[in-house]
Order: sequence, then C-alpha cells, then structure tokens
Amino acid sequence: MDEDGNIKMNNNNTEKVKYKKCVPLPNANQLTNNDTLKTWFPIKEKIDDLLNLKYENKTNGNIRVSYQTQVSLNFNDENKIVFPYTFEESIYFENRTWINTIFKKDVDKDDPRIKATGVLLKMMKAEDCEDFDDFRQSIFLALESNKVDMAMDLIYGLEPKDLKTPRYIDEGLTWLENKILGIDDLTQGEANEVC
Repeated sequence: MDEDGNIKMNNNNTEKVKYKKCVPLPNANQLTNNDTLKTWFPIKEKIDDLLNLKYENKTNGNIRVSYQTQVSLNFNDENKIVFPYTFEESIYFENRTWINTIFKKDVDKDDPRIKATGVLLKMMKAEDCEDFDDFRQSIFLALESNKVDMAMDLIYGLEPKDLKTPRYIDEGLTWLENKILGIDDLTQGEANEVC
C-alpha cells in the first residue's frame, strides 16, 4: 500500500506484491520472486507447485528450468529435509560433512584445518545449534554476509572436483548433455526423481 492506504498496482493492473526473503518451506503458502519461473516457464508462482513439479514438466522443447531442490541431511542423528534458498545453501547442505572436515571455525593453531570466513564461517557456526529450526534459520541468515567470501574459502580450501554438485545443477547439466547427444532423458529423470 502507498502512504494514503491505496493498493499499489503494476502496469498490467495486477496488485503489486512485496516479497520477503524467507526459508523455503512446503505447505507454507509461499511465492517465488523469480520472474522467469512466474512468467516465462514453467509459469508457476507458488513454491509448493515448483517443489512438486515432476522432472518431465521442467522441460519445454529446448528449454529446461533448474532450481534448488530438497536435500536430505543428518542433523543430530535425525534425517531431515531442507529446501535451499540459494546455490550457496545447496553447496553447504550437500557437502557439509566434507566442508566441516576441511575447515575450522576458530583460530586454533594446533588444528591444521583451514579457518573459514564470512558466510561459510556463519554456516559452520550454525552446526552448534541444538534445534533444527534454529540451525536452518542460522544458515539462511548467514546469506546476509558477502557470499563471495564463501566462494573464495571453497576455492582456496579444496579441489572443486571434491565438492558434490548440487542435485538441481547436476540434473540440468545431465539434461543438457543428453539433449546434445540426442538421448531421451525422461527415463533417466524418473530414476532421479526424489519423493
């Protein structure tokens, strides 16, 4: 609403919506702010619709969308599902055990691991949370820092080939490779589907 209490409208006479960044959750009536997903392909605005979109429905001819998908992880000996908000979260969630063996949170001189900084340090500190929701929110809030620091830590600290590629990126690259090679990837997509 504007300062007079009137609803703000877009040029196409739809109500202007102000988006707030938040942890993606299923069944939370959340909307994406990604214009490509909303208006071009697959023309879906609800996060639940995007999370439930089947492999074969992410393709339209020579176009394929890839976006963050659920990641299973172990938190305090419990299996949990998270829905990453960004590439950085996907990298962390899918590689957190490996990252935590290479990097350290403090300046302990006797610890030969590499000192993490910025976003990566904040994500690693979230590991100290006892409650899963606090852990998840701490990871999300870590993104408010300069994300370039995380990239620099990972480039400096380990071989890129040692990182597990986030599933959504691997899925998109596999589709592209199959498209180039002329392989029908729908049978492969069904094998990759996660419930």
